[in-house]
Amino acid sequence: MNKVNQKQKGLLGLEIALRSEHLPVSYVSSLLRVLQATLREVGKDNDETRAVFSNQPWPSLVMSSRVTNDEWILQLMFTEPQTATPMYEVSSQTFEAFLEHFRQFLKNLPQPGLWGKSMAIAPNEPYESEVIRRMDGLRQELRRFTRAIVSFRGQIIAIEGDQLQID
Repeated sequence: MNKVNQKQKGLLGLEIALRSEHLPVSYVSSLLRVLQATLREVGKDNDETRAVFSNQPWPSLVMSSRVTNDEWILQLMFTEPQTATPMYEVSSQTFEAFLEHFRQFLKNLPQPGLWGKSMAIAPNEPYESEVIRRMDGLRQELRRFTRAIVSFRGQIIAIEGDQLQID
């Protein structure tokens, strides 16, 4: 059995930190649905994980959570669907690809306009790919929260209102 200590688990899981005050359940539910679909789409698009995500049963996305100060932190990873055995390699490869896609997607968005609001993406313009469509949906979901921080292995994307920080 593959033994992984708590510190290593933290490096393998994708984390989403949300400001914990007055979280609407509908926002959280919608975020989790969109996030799961986005991660699966990234998994299908990634050469290293395509075989795992192309056939059912797909890996199960599981979540644990903790609350610290003013944040509710969700930690996600993939497990084998029948045995619930953690899939560390698949999780790591998928989350790495996800963060790279999301970072690139956000960098390519239109810059804020003169009055500070981001200019709208043309609603009738087709998306370049299904992954891009999912990334846009995820961005919209994350913006509904007061503050959302997505992190994996020290890479951080923070969204707070119209402010965006990519480290």
